[in-house]
Amino acid sequence: WSNCKMNFNVHPTDFDDQYSGERLTFIMVNGATVNTDCFPMVSGCNATAQRPMFSCLRDMSLDHLIDDSGELRIAAQISDVVDECPYQGNLLSAVPVVTCLVSPK
Repeated sequence: WSNCKMNFNVHPTDFDDQYSGERLTFIMVNGATVNTDCFPMVSGCNATAQRPMFSCLRDMSLDHLIDDSGELRIAAQISDVVDECPYQGNLLSAVPVVTCLVSPK
Protein backbone atom coordinates (compact mmCIF):
# COMPACT_ATOMS: atom_id res chain seq x y z
CA TRP A 1 0.00 0.00 0.00
CA SER A 2 1.29 3.42 -0.83
CA ASN A 3 0.02 6.92 -1.29
CA CYS A 4 -3.31 6.07 0.38
CA LYS A 5 -5.67 8.99 0.80
CA MET A 6 -9.09 9.30 2.40
CA ASN A 7 -12.06 11.60 1.93
CA PHE A 8 -14.83 11.61 4.54
CA ASN A 9 -18.12 13.03 3.31
CA VAL A 10 -21.14 13.57 5.55
CA HIS A 11 -24.82 13.67 4.61
CA PRO A 12 -26.39 16.84 6.00
CA THR A 13 -28.71 16.15 8.91
CA ASP A 14 -28.98 18.66 11.78
CA PHE A 15 -25.68 20.49 11.23
CA ASP A 16 -27.09 23.98 10.66
CA ASP A 17 -25.70 25.06 14.06
CA GLN A 18 -28.97 26.77 14.88
CA TYR A 19 -28.16 25.65 18.40
CA SER A 20 -24.58 25.75 19.60
CA GLY A 21 -22.32 22.82 18.84
CA GLU A 22 -23.97 20.89 15.98
CA ARG A 23 -20.89 19.14 14.63
CA LEU A 24 -18.86 15.98 14.28
CA THR A 25 -16.76 15.85 17.43
CA PHE A 26 -14.16 13.47 16.00
CA ILE A 27 -13.19 11.15 13.18
CA MET A 28 -10.83 8.26 13.97
CA VAL A 29 -8.94 5.86 11.71
CA ASN A 30 -7.38 2.74 13.25
CA GLY A 31 -7.61 4.32 16.70
CA ALA A 32 -5.96 7.63 15.77
CA THR A 33 -7.94 10.85 15.83
CA VAL A 34 -7.61 12.45 12.39
CA ASN A 35 -10.14 15.28 12.70
CA THR A 36 -11.98 17.10 15.46
CA ASP A 37 -14.76 19.66 15.42
CA CYS A 38 -15.99 19.43 11.84
CA PHE A 39 -18.77 22.02 11.50
CA PRO A 40 -20.71 21.31 8.28
CA MET A 41 -23.09 24.28 8.85
CA VAL A 42 -25.71 22.61 6.62
CA SER A 43 -29.12 21.15 7.34
CA GLY A 44 -30.97 18.27 5.78
CA CYS A 45 -34.25 19.33 7.35
CA ASN A 46 -35.82 20.65 4.14
CA ALA A 47 -37.39 17.57 2.59
CA THR A 48 -37.89 19.28 -0.78
CA ALA A 49 -34.27 20.42 -1.26
CA GLN A 50 -31.55 17.84 -1.66
CA ARG A 51 -28.33 18.98 -0.02
CA PRO A 52 -24.88 17.94 -1.24
CA MET A 53 -22.64 15.98 1.06
CA PHE A 54 -20.14 17.95 3.14
CA SER A 55 -16.46 17.03 3.28
CA CYS A 56 -14.88 16.75 6.73
CA LEU A 57 -11.66 15.25 5.32
CA ARG A 58 -10.18 15.67 1.88
CA ASP A 59 -7.11 13.82 0.55
CA MET A 60 -5.87 12.96 4.04
CA SER A 61 -2.81 10.72 3.89
CA LEU A 62 -3.32 7.28 5.46
CA ASP A 63 0.20 5.98 4.84
CA HIS A 64 1.14 6.31 8.53
CA LEU A 65 -2.11 4.65 9.70
CA ILE A 66 -2.53 1.66 7.40
CA ASP A 67 -0.66 -1.59 7.99
CA ASP A 68 0.21 -4.44 5.64
CA SER A 69 -3.27 -5.98 6.03
CA GLY A 70 -4.87 -2.85 4.58
CA GLU A 71 -7.61 -2.92 7.22
CA LEU A 72 -9.17 0.41 8.17
CA ARG A 73 -11.38 0.88 11.21
CA ILE A 74 -13.20 4.19 10.85
CA ALA A 75 -15.22 5.78 13.65
CA ALA A 76 -16.92 9.14 14.01
CA GLN A 77 -19.10 10.84 16.59
CA ILE A 78 -21.59 13.70 16.50
CA SER A 79 -22.46 16.04 19.34
CA ASP A 80 -25.59 15.37 21.40
CA VAL A 81 -27.34 18.44 19.99
CA VAL A 82 -27.48 16.91 16.49
CA ASP A 83 -30.96 15.55 17.10
CA GLU A 84 -33.14 16.20 14.03
CA CYS A 85 -33.52 15.38 10.35
CA PRO A 86 -31.92 11.93 10.09
CA TYR A 87 -30.69 10.66 6.73
CA GLN A 88 -32.16 7.20 6.10
CA GLY A 89 -32.81 6.90 9.84
CA ASN A 90 -29.32 7.98 10.96
CA LEU A 91 -28.29 11.29 12.49
CA LEU A 92 -24.72 10.50 11.38
CA SER A 93 -24.44 9.18 7.84
CA ALA A 94 -21.10 9.38 6.07
CA VAL A 95 -19.27 7.98 3.07
CA PRO A 96 -15.54 7.42 3.51
CA VAL A 97 -13.66 7.05 0.22
CA VAL A 98 -10.14 5.60 0.20
CA THR A 99 -7.78 5.45 -2.76
CA CYS A 100 -4.34 3.80 -2.83
CA LEU A 101 -1.66 3.06 -5.36
CA VAL A 102 -1.15 -0.69 -5.34
CA SER A 103 1.73 -2.45 -7.06
CA PRO A 104 1.79 -6.14 -7.98
CA LYS A 105 3.70 -8.43 -5.62
